[in-house]
Amino acid sequence: MPIDTKRSFLRLKFSSAQIEKDFQLQSSRNSLRAYQISLGLGVLTVLGYYFVDLWALPLSHSLAFNLRFYLIFPVTALTFALTFTKNVS
Repeated sequence: MPIDTKRSFLRLKFSSAQIEKDFQLQSSRNSLRAYQISLGLGVLTVLGYYFVDLWALPLSHSLAFNLRFYLIFPVTALTFALTFTKNVS
């Protein structure tokens, strides 16, 4: 069954609410893997800043790393865990 869509300025218009709901569900499932990969790359980027801190903040690099670790990692881990829940809507 092809989706009959008409483009508005910045929105898709669907002929029925069920078709729109199906499209949104399919779109969220397809983009979920990209979200997970981007979260992983974000964690790697934050870890990479540790080496920058060693060079730029030789006396307080552990403080900078601890601030990042205790602020960024819990939020990222929670967000990553929530991407595996079944309720995507």
